[in-house]
Amino acid sequence: MTDNNGQNTKSYSVEHGDTASGVEIFQGGDSALWVLIRDNYATEIRTMFGSIANAASDLAVSYRVQGDGLHNSLFNLISYYC
Repeated sequence: MTDNNGQNTKSYSVEHGDTASGVEIFQGGDSALWVLIRDNYATEIRTMFGSIANAASDLAVSYRVQGDGLHNSLFNLISYYC
């Protein structure tokens, strides 16, 4: 994952709100636009990502690469494609 300068310096495990040396990794995450989106569409965002994760898990089952739990199934599916 690239940082704000296009350098490949971040791991894929970083999440919104994570910090490095006291600085948010995703700079701009507290901008008015993203705050409004998160505040007004929290339920829809949660539902959408749940649907995406469940569809990916179902795909992992169909490719017979499911793992022990959703997390492992998703990573196995990524490994299948990579």
